[in-house]
Amino acid sequence: MDENDIRPKFLEIEHKKVIKNDVMWLKEKQKNFSLVCCPSCGSNNYKYLYKKYFLTQVLCKDCNTQFVNPRPTEKILKEFYSRSVNYEFFAKNIFSRTEEVRLKKIFMPRAKYLSKKIDTKGKTLLEIGAAYGFFVEAVKKLKLFKKIIAVEPTPDLAAKLRKKNNLVVIEKAYENIVMKEKVDVVANFEVIEHLYNPKKFLKWCYDITKPNGCIFLTCPNISGFETTVLGKFSTSVDHEHLNMFNPNSISLLLKNVGFKFIEVTTPGKLDVDLVRSALDKKNIKSNALGGFLQQLYKENNTKKLKQFQNFLSSSGESSHMMILAYKK
Repeated sequence: MDENDIRPKFLEIEHKKVIKNDVMWLKEKQKNFSLVCCPSCGSNNYKYLYKKYFLTQVLCKDCNTQFVNPRPTEKILKEFYSRSVNYEFFAKNIFSRTEEVRLKKIFMPRAKYLSKKIDTKGKTLLEIGAAYGFFVEAVKKLKLFKKIIAVEPTPDLAAKLRKKNNLVVIEKAYENIVMKEKVDVVANFEVIEHLYNPKKFLKWCYDITKPNGCIFLTCPNISGFETTVLGKFSTSVDHEHLNMFNPNSISLLLKNVGFKFIEVTTPGKLDVDLVRSALDKKNIKSNALGGFLQQLYKENNTKKLKQFQNFLSSSGESSHMMILAYKK
Protein backbone atom coordinates (compact mmCIF):
# COMPACT_ATOMS: atom_id res chain seq x y z
CA MET A 1 0.00 0.00 0.00
CA ASP A 2 1.21 3.52 -0.80
CA GLU A 3 -0.18 6.99 -0.13
CA ASN A 4 -1.88 7.18 -3.53
CA ASP A 5 -4.01 4.15 -2.61
CA ILE A 6 -5.84 6.07 0.12
CA ARG A 7 -5.22 9.71 -0.89
CA PRO A 8 -5.24 9.99 -4.71
CA LYS A 9 -2.49 12.41 -5.73
CA PHE A 10 -4.48 13.98 -8.57
CA LEU A 11 -6.74 15.51 -5.87
CA GLU A 12 -3.83 17.06 -3.96
CA ILE A 13 -4.12 20.63 -5.29
CA GLU A 14 -7.86 20.82 -4.67
CA HIS A 15 -7.40 19.24 -1.25
CA LYS A 16 -4.91 21.95 -0.27
CA LYS A 17 -7.48 24.59 -1.13
CA VAL A 18 -10.13 23.17 1.18
CA ILE A 19 -7.58 22.75 3.97
CA LYS A 20 -6.69 26.42 3.59
CA ASN A 21 -10.37 27.29 3.98
CA ASP A 22 -10.61 25.33 7.25
CA VAL A 23 -7.36 26.79 8.55
CA MET A 24 -8.51 30.34 7.90
CA TRP A 25 -11.74 29.67 9.79
CA LEU A 26 -9.79 28.41 12.79
CA LYS A 27 -7.38 31.32 12.63
CA GLU A 28 -10.26 33.75 13.00
CA LYS A 29 -11.11 32.05 16.30
CA GLN A 30 -7.60 31.97 17.77
CA LYS A 31 -8.21 34.78 20.27
CA ASN A 32 -10.55 32.34 22.04
CA PHE A 33 -8.07 29.45 22.14
CA SER A 34 -7.04 28.15 25.56
CA LEU A 35 -3.78 27.00 27.11
CA VAL A 36 -3.56 23.40 28.33
CA CYS A 37 -1.16 21.13 30.15
CA CYS A 38 0.26 18.00 28.50
CA PRO A 39 -2.72 15.87 27.37
CA SER A 40 -0.86 12.71 28.37
CA CYS A 41 0.88 13.26 31.72
CA GLY A 42 -0.64 16.58 32.78
CA SER A 43 2.74 18.30 33.07
CA ASN A 44 3.12 22.01 32.46
CA ASN A 45 6.79 21.49 31.60
CA TYR A 46 6.97 21.88 27.83
CA LYS A 47 9.03 23.66 25.19
CA TYR A 48 8.22 25.45 21.95
CA LEU A 49 8.88 23.49 18.75
CA TYR A 50 7.53 25.38 15.75
CA LYS A 51 4.40 26.77 14.13
CA LYS A 52 2.47 25.13 11.34
CA TYR A 53 -0.83 26.43 9.91
CA PHE A 54 -0.40 29.27 12.47
CA LEU A 55 -0.80 26.70 15.29
CA THR A 56 1.92 26.48 17.94
CA GLN A 57 3.38 22.99 18.42
CA VAL A 58 5.04 22.26 21.78
CA LEU A 59 6.78 19.21 23.25
CA CYS A 60 6.28 17.89 26.77
CA LYS A 61 9.69 17.59 28.42
CA ASP A 62 8.45 14.82 30.71
CA CYS A 63 6.78 12.34 28.31
CA ASN A 64 7.65 13.70 24.82
CA THR A 65 4.06 14.16 23.73
CA GLN A 66 3.75 16.83 21.03
CA PHE A 67 0.65 18.98 21.24
CA VAL A 68 -0.98 22.18 20.03
CA ASN A 69 -0.93 24.89 22.70
CA PRO A 70 -2.95 27.09 22.90
CA ARG A 71 -5.71 25.15 21.18
CA PRO A 72 -9.33 25.51 20.04
CA THR A 73 -11.83 24.97 22.84
CA GLU A 74 -14.38 22.15 22.79
CA LYS A 75 -17.04 24.64 21.69
CA ILE A 76 -14.91 25.87 18.79
CA LEU A 77 -14.05 22.32 17.74
CA LYS A 78 -17.70 21.28 17.73
CA GLU A 79 -18.55 24.15 15.40
CA PHE A 80 -15.45 23.53 13.29
CA TYR A 81 -16.24 19.89 12.55
CA SER A 82 -19.88 20.66 11.84
CA ARG A 83 -18.89 23.01 8.99
CA SER A 84 -15.50 21.64 7.87
CA VAL A 85 -15.12 21.71 4.09
CA ASN A 86 -12.19 19.31 4.41
CA TYR A 87 -14.47 16.62 5.83
CA GLU A 88 -16.98 17.25 3.06
CA PHE A 89 -14.18 16.99 0.50
CA PHE A 90 -13.00 13.66 1.92
CA ALA A 91 -16.53 12.31 1.88
CA LYS A 92 -17.26 13.21 -1.73
CA ASN A 93 -13.86 12.75 -3.36
CA ILE A 94 -11.58 10.48 -1.35
CA PHE A 95 -13.56 7.92 0.67
CA SER A 96 -15.79 7.11 -2.28
CA ARG A 97 -12.74 6.37 -4.46
CA THR A 98 -10.77 4.42 -1.84
CA GLU A 99 -13.48 2.44 -0.04
CA GLU A 100 -12.37 -0.95 -1.36
CA VAL A 101 -8.68 -0.52 -0.58
CA ARG A 102 -9.38 0.95 2.86
CA LEU A 103 -11.59 -1.98 3.76
CA LYS A 104 -9.13 -4.57 2.45
CA LYS A 105 -5.81 -3.10 3.56
CA ILE A 106 -6.69 -1.11 6.68
CA PHE A 107 -9.89 -2.21 8.39
CA MET A 108 -9.97 -5.92 7.65
CA PRO A 109 -6.46 -6.40 9.13
CA ARG A 110 -7.59 -4.49 12.24
CA ALA A 111 -10.64 -6.73 12.63
CA LYS A 112 -8.52 -9.86 12.18
CA TYR A 113 -5.98 -8.59 14.73
CA LEU A 114 -8.74 -8.02 17.28
CA SER A 115 -10.23 -11.47 16.64
CA LYS A 116 -6.87 -13.06 17.46
CA LYS A 117 -6.54 -11.12 20.69
CA ILE A 118 -9.97 -11.60 22.25
CA ASP A 119 -12.93 -13.93 22.15
CA THR A 120 -15.70 -11.93 20.46
CA LYS A 121 -18.39 -14.62 20.62
CA GLY A 122 -21.54 -13.29 22.24
CA LYS A 123 -19.87 -9.93 22.92
CA THR A 124 -20.86 -6.31 22.22
CA LEU A 125 -18.75 -3.84 20.22
CA LEU A 126 -19.19 -0.07 20.34
CA GLU A 127 -17.35 2.01 17.76
CA ILE A 128 -17.07 5.75 18.38
CA GLY A 129 -16.81 7.81 15.20
CA ALA A 130 -17.92 4.95 12.96
CA ALA A 131 -18.10 7.32 9.96
CA TYR A 132 -18.49 5.27 6.76
CA GLY A 133 -18.68 1.98 8.61
CA PHE A 134 -15.50 0.41 7.23
CA PHE A 135 -14.60 -1.29 10.51
CA VAL A 136 -18.21 -2.27 11.15
CA GLU A 137 -18.33 -3.90 7.72
CA ALA A 138 -15.08 -5.78 8.35
CA VAL A 139 -16.32 -7.03 11.72
CA LYS A 140 -19.64 -8.12 10.25
CA LYS A 141 -17.92 -10.02 7.42
CA LEU A 142 -15.87 -11.93 9.98
CA LYS A 143 -18.96 -12.49 12.19
CA LEU A 144 -17.08 -11.37 15.28
CA PHE A 145 -19.68 -9.84 17.61
CA LYS A 146 -23.24 -10.59 18.66
CA LYS A 147 -24.14 -6.89 18.85
CA ILE A 148 -22.58 -3.81 17.21
CA ILE A 149 -23.29 -0.23 18.27
CA ALA A 150 -22.07 2.63 16.09
CA VAL A 151 -21.71 6.15 17.48
CA GLU A 152 -21.73 8.75 14.71
CA PRO A 153 -22.93 12.33 15.34
CA THR A 154 -22.89 13.40 11.68
CA PRO A 155 -26.46 13.01 10.31
CA ASP A 156 -25.53 11.95 6.76
CA LEU A 157 -23.06 9.34 7.96
CA ALA A 158 -25.45 8.06 10.63
CA ALA A 159 -28.12 7.60 7.94
CA LYS A 160 -25.73 5.49 5.85
CA LEU A 161 -24.82 3.37 8.86
CA ARG A 162 -28.48 2.63 9.59
CA LYS A 163 -28.74 0.88 6.24
CA LYS A 164 -26.40 -1.83 7.49
CA ASN A 165 -28.23 -4.80 9.00
CA ASN A 166 -28.14 -5.68 12.71
CA LEU A 167 -26.56 -2.39 13.70
CA VAL A 168 -27.57 0.03 16.45
CA VAL A 169 -26.71 3.64 15.51
CA ILE A 170 -26.46 6.45 18.07
CA GLU A 171 -26.49 9.86 16.37
CA LYS A 172 -24.87 11.89 19.17
CA ALA A 173 -21.49 13.11 20.33
CA TYR A 174 -20.04 10.68 22.86
CA GLU A 175 -20.27 13.16 25.77
CA ASN A 176 -24.04 13.41 25.28
CA ILE A 177 -24.61 9.66 25.47
CA VAL A 178 -25.86 7.85 28.57
CA MET A 179 -25.27 4.15 28.03
CA LYS A 180 -27.92 1.82 29.43
CA GLU A 181 -25.56 -1.11 29.18
CA LYS A 182 -21.81 -1.60 29.32
CA VAL A 183 -19.94 -3.05 26.36
CA ASP A 184 -17.10 -5.51 25.89
CA VAL A 185 -15.04 -3.57 23.35
CA VAL A 186 -14.83 0.16 22.61
CA ALA A 187 -13.19 0.93 19.26
CA ASN A 188 -12.14 4.31 17.87
CA PHE A 189 -9.78 5.02 15.02
CA GLU A 190 -7.97 8.30 14.34
CA VAL A 191 -10.12 10.05 16.94
CA ILE A 192 -8.02 10.78 20.00
CA GLU A 193 -5.55 13.07 18.21
CA HIS A 194 -8.43 15.46 17.36
CA LEU A 195 -9.79 15.94 20.88
CA TYR A 196 -9.46 18.92 23.19
CA ASN A 197 -9.32 16.63 26.24
CA PRO A 198 -8.24 13.05 25.41
CA LYS A 199 -8.24 11.99 29.08
CA LYS A 200 -11.91 12.93 29.44
CA PHE A 201 -12.73 10.84 26.39
CA LEU A 202 -10.78 7.79 27.58
CA LYS A 203 -12.38 8.01 31.02
CA TRP A 204 -15.79 7.87 29.34
CA CYS A 205 -14.64 4.80 27.39
CA TYR A 206 -13.35 3.18 30.58
CA ASP A 207 -16.62 3.78 32.43
CA ILE A 208 -18.78 2.12 29.76
CA THR A 209 -16.47 -0.90 29.36
CA LYS A 210 -17.26 -4.11 31.20
CA PRO A 211 -14.67 -5.66 33.53
CA ASN A 212 -12.24 -7.71 31.40
CA GLY A 213 -13.31 -5.67 28.38
CA CYS A 214 -10.96 -3.56 26.30
CA ILE A 215 -10.45 -0.42 24.24
CA PHE A 216 -9.07 -0.69 20.70
CA LEU A 217 -7.74 2.46 19.04
CA THR A 218 -5.33 3.87 16.49
CA CYS A 219 -3.53 7.21 16.21
CA PRO A 220 -0.29 8.71 14.83
CA ASN A 221 3.05 7.97 16.51
CA ILE A 222 5.05 11.19 16.78
CA SER A 223 8.24 9.25 17.51
CA GLY A 224 7.96 7.03 14.42
CA PHE A 225 10.22 7.08 11.38
CA GLU A 226 8.19 9.32 9.09
CA THR A 227 7.14 11.81 11.77
CA THR A 228 10.69 12.05 13.13
CA VAL A 229 12.35 12.48 9.74
CA LEU A 230 9.83 14.95 8.35
CA GLY A 231 9.06 16.92 11.53
CA LYS A 232 6.70 19.81 10.70
CA PHE A 233 6.42 18.54 7.11
CA SER A 234 4.80 15.29 8.27
CA THR A 235 1.23 14.85 7.07
CA SER A 236 0.36 13.83 10.63
CA VAL A 237 1.15 17.34 11.84
CA ASP A 238 -1.87 19.23 10.57
CA HIS A 239 -4.51 21.73 11.67
CA GLU A 240 -6.79 19.04 13.12
CA HIS A 241 -4.33 16.95 15.14
CA LEU A 242 -4.04 18.55 18.56
CA ASN A 243 -2.37 15.60 20.31
CA MET A 244 0.56 13.60 18.97
CA PHE A 245 1.42 10.72 21.27
CA ASN A 246 4.26 8.20 21.29
CA PRO A 247 4.03 4.58 22.52
CA ASN A 248 5.13 5.49 26.05
CA SER A 249 2.90 8.54 26.45
CA ILE A 250 -0.27 6.90 25.11
CA SER A 251 0.37 3.99 27.49
CA LEU A 252 0.84 6.41 30.37
CA LEU A 253 -2.43 8.17 29.57
CA LEU A 254 -4.36 4.89 29.39
CA LYS A 255 -2.87 3.74 32.71
CA ASN A 256 -3.81 7.03 34.35
CA VAL A 257 -7.41 6.42 33.30
CA GLY A 258 -7.40 2.89 34.70
CA PHE A 259 -6.64 0.59 31.77
CA LYS A 260 -4.02 -2.14 32.17
CA PHE A 261 -2.13 -4.70 30.09
CA ILE A 262 -1.58 -2.23 27.28
CA GLU A 263 -0.32 -3.53 23.94
CA VAL A 264 1.10 -1.04 21.42
CA THR A 265 2.03 -2.02 17.88
CA THR A 266 2.97 0.10 14.86
CA PRO A 267 1.46 -1.56 11.78
CA GLY A 268 1.88 1.51 9.56
CA LYS A 269 2.70 0.92 5.88
CA LEU A 270 3.29 4.43 4.58
CA ASP A 271 6.45 5.74 6.31
CA VAL A 272 8.83 4.99 3.47
CA ASP A 273 6.45 6.27 0.79
CA LEU A 274 5.66 9.50 2.69
CA VAL A 275 9.35 10.30 3.18
CA ARG A 276 10.01 9.64 -0.50
CA SER A 277 7.13 11.95 -1.41
CA ALA A 278 8.61 14.69 0.82
CA LEU A 279 11.96 14.26 -0.92
CA ASP A 280 10.31 14.54 -4.34
CA LYS A 281 8.53 17.74 -3.25
CA LYS A 282 11.81 19.06 -1.78
CA ASN A 283 10.20 19.54 1.64
CA ILE A 284 13.37 18.01 3.04
CA LYS A 285 16.88 17.63 1.62
CA SER A 286 18.30 14.17 1.07
CA ASN A 287 21.37 14.92 3.19
CA ALA A 288 19.05 15.33 6.17
CA LEU A 289 18.52 11.56 6.08
CA GLY A 290 22.09 10.54 6.83
CA GLY A 291 24.30 8.40 4.65
CA PHE A 292 22.52 5.05 5.01
CA LEU A 293 19.00 6.29 4.31
CA GLN A 294 20.22 8.62 1.60
CA GLN A 295 21.74 5.67 -0.21
CA LEU A 296 18.64 3.53 0.35
CA TYR A 297 16.38 6.08 -1.30
CA LYS A 298 18.91 6.80 -4.05
CA GLU A 299 18.99 3.12 -5.02
CA ASN A 300 15.18 3.12 -5.16
CA ASN A 301 15.14 -0.66 -4.87
CA THR A 302 11.48 -1.60 -4.40
CA LYS A 303 12.28 -4.82 -2.55
CA LYS A 304 14.70 -3.15 -0.12
CA LEU A 305 12.32 -0.27 0.56
CA LYS A 306 9.48 -2.71 1.26
CA GLN A 307 11.71 -4.69 3.62
CA PHE A 308 12.68 -1.50 5.41
CA GLN A 309 9.00 -0.57 5.85
CA ASN A 310 8.31 -4.05 7.22
CA PHE A 311 11.17 -3.56 9.69
CA LEU A 312 9.71 -0.23 10.84
CA SER A 313 6.28 -1.80 11.33
CA SER A 314 7.47 -4.87 13.20
CA SER A 315 10.00 -3.08 15.42
CA GLY A 316 7.66 -0.41 16.77
CA GLU A 317 9.12 2.40 14.65
CA SER A 318 6.30 3.12 12.20
CA SER A 319 4.50 6.45 12.54
CA HIS A 320 1.09 4.85 13.05
CA MET A 321 0.08 3.16 16.31
CA MET A 322 -2.54 0.54 17.14
CA ILE A 323 -3.35 0.12 20.82
CA LEU A 324 -5.25 -2.51 22.78
CA ALA A 325 -5.81 -1.89 26.49
CA TYR A 326 -7.80 -3.91 29.00
CA LYS A 327 -10.06 -3.06 31.93
CA LYS A 328 -9.26 -5.46 34.76
